Amino acid sequence: MKDGALSYGLTDGTDKTFTNWNGTIIGPANTNFDNRIYMLTIICGPQYPTVAPVVKFTNKVNMPSVGPDGTVNF
Repeated sequence: MKDGALSYGLTDGTDKTFTNWNGTIIGPANTNFDNRIYMLTIICGPQYPTVAPVVKFTNKVNMPSVGPDGTVNF
């Protein structure tokens, strides 16, 4: 990610299935997203990687391909 920051990790460090993740994105400088912090959850179900994970913003965002409940539509 150019000029932004991204971090992610397991919700529960003991999760041996690597299913539930949290992520944080800090928007890139000199854009409409400059220094904004976005939190999200990522669920990699049993069909992953054949089936895409469920990605959902936990804070309100107004972006293309993000539904009103924060779910990212791939």
